[in-house]
Amino acid sequence: MNGWTSRLSLAKLLWSKYMFSNYLDDMRSYVELEKHLYELLYSEGQAHGLDCRKFKVPYCNTTFSDGTPCQDGNPIFSARNESNGEILRVVLDEDIDTLVSYHDKEMNCELVLVGKVALLDKLKKEMCNWIKSQSSSSHIEGAVMD
Repeated sequence: MNGWTSRLSLAKLLWSKYMFSNYLDDMRSYVELEKHLYELLYSEGQAHGLDCRKFKVPYCNTTFSDGTPCQDGNPIFSARNESNGEILRVVLDEDIDTLVSYHDKEMNCELVLVGKVALLDKLKKEMCNWIKSQSSSSHIEGAVMD
């Protein structure tokens, strides 16, 4: 990477952190952050040969019973791979200083990532790892079905 590319990458990083820093107070910022994460699913999925139509997004309920959006960051993103049943849920919690990840205890099919928006790059890296892992299981299933 040359100096210009490095500066451009740094500028994008700083812009995304600034753009989403007030996601809890600004509905537009919250919606843009959600959109940003869903676009990541689609772009990474496409890069790994996934059929993103096989993902239910959002998977978790993000509205109250009256239809009002929750917009509290829990979850900010969720997806379920309908082919294998695996789930990814991303929760933003501004009181956590480090990225936390765990699998659910009952079914072990859900990966939960928890962190604050300042850790967005780390969260996205873990999301990309999960998406990439879906491509290997998806290709296996596709090969069996063909």
